[in-house]
Amino acid sequence: MVDGWAGNSMPPKTLSAEDIAGAMAELHADWQYSSNTHAISREFKTRDFAEALLVTNLVAAVAERHNHHPDIKMGWGYCHIEFTTHSTQSLTELDIRCAKKLDGLHTFLISE
Repeated sequence: MVDGWAGNSMPPKTLSAEDIAGAMAELHADWQYSSNTHAISREFKTRDFAEALLVTNLVAAVAERHNHHPDIKMGWGYCHIEFTTHSTQSLTELDIRCAKKLDGLHTFLISE
């Protein structure tokens, strides 16, 4: 584990509305923030089911490395990712950090 909150230390800081706006400006434009669910989500379009499964597995590897796990929905032609910090019921720096990591892997995830 690189970072993340294992429940045995201080919980991650909840982001303020100003922090969220700043963080969203730094993420890929496909990320969406929901104030209702306190989550950020993004859908990766893929060429087929196999590529959607590849994206899902790469997302899982990032999640395991950071000990912060998103909700994932996948099917033929897509992989939908949603990050929120369930333990604080809010958006935290862990969510943003993982989203940035996925943005950095984008060229490996999808063959556009």
